[in-house]
Amino acid sequence: MPDLEPAGVPGPVPPTVAQRLGAAQDLLFERVLDAARASSEGQDRPLEGAAGRGIQTGVRAAVDEFLALVADPKHDLDRARHVFRQLGREEFRDGRFIDALRSTIGAGTQAIWAVVVELADAKEVEAEHLHVLAGALLSFLDQLSAAAAEGYLEEQERTSIDFGMSRRRLVSALIQSARVEESAQRKAAEAARWQLPDRVGVLVVEGADADQLARTIGADTIGAVIEDTAVVVVPDADASGRLSHLRRVVTGRRAALGSTVPLPRARESYRQAVRALRLLDGGAFDAPELVICADQLLTLILGWEEGLAERFADDALRPLQAVSPGHRRTLEATLLTWLRHQGRIMATAEALHAHPQTIRYRLRQLRAVFGDALDDPDERYRLETALRWPSLSRH
Repeated sequence: MPDLEPAGVPGPVPPTVAQRLGAAQDLLFERVLDAARASSEGQDRPLEGAAGRGIQTGVRAAVDEFLALVADPKHDLDRARHVFRQLGREEFRDGRFIDALRSTIGAGTQAIWAVVVELADAKEVEAEHLHVLAGALLSFLDQLSAAAAEGYLEEQERTSIDFGMSRRRLVSALIQSARVEESAQRKAAEAARWQLPDRVGVLVVEGADADQLARTIGADTIGAVIEDTAVVVVPDADASGRLSHLRRVVTGRRAALGSTVPLPRARESYRQAVRALRLLDGGAFDAPELVICADQLLTLILGWEEGLAERFADDALRPLQAVSPGHRRTLEATLLTWLRHQGRIMATAEALHAHPQTIRYRLRQLRAVFGDALDDPDERYRLETALRWPSLSRH
């Protein structure tokens, strides 16, 4: 007599049990299919088209493989597992939870058991074998459910990888290409399931948790790790309430937000944020506050090319090189304050907490050094910019 132990249930059943169940194969298929249809329709999922064909294939495989298992406990269930693994994959693709398919599998198993009980009532199957068949059926159910769950998870992982790759490609296309064809951009956005916004700001944060940042900021953002840095494209980054939320999200981390620009200019926003992050590393901004590039454009302009602003300041202030370092700092502070107050002596003295006569004395010294440059609007602008750089860069 066959032994069902390989299926996880000990105990022999006579060959006649398999023969009588086999004779009821068509009835089993009809009952299980009806149960599967009722379960699916109860989940508001009519079995039409591919879904209907998939369930029929699953029902046929379940009935045939269970009967084969009863006839031969060593029967290989790979075919059944393959069918239900594929059903699990399709369940995920249809946007459903695996519990729905498990419920349908359970309904089909109950239908098989109902037929077995009917056969026992009709003396076609001896009652003493019911507990063995019940155990075999439960074990079979577990294997089908496990295969369906495995397929579901495989498809979920594969889709997640593809989805993540699509988003990385889209982010890369937006921030690393000077110009992206609109059709290619739209196609990439569809693959990434992202609705193209009109305006974006690009957030750059030290770290590799771009996806987590994007989810925390909001469902309309996308992120990717570019050159070991988290890059998040934020629609309408300057919208009311958005900036305060961004500050909370990146609190305690080194981060910069590029100016909000039309989508085709996202690369510009990204470049601003990357440069700001580098300037932040060099001490140009207070850390760890989020650097808002739109508020720091002058610092970005002056510090865009490393060392260039220092060279500009050195050239503009070269006449002060002959002055002792301590006195030079005093004269520079006086000149910058005087220029910022548009040459008003009293306002300059008040800002520096000095006597007006002291300010006049220092200005005579500055005129002796710079000459007519202090009366030339262009030269005054040049001097003020050169004097502002050390303050802007916190050097």
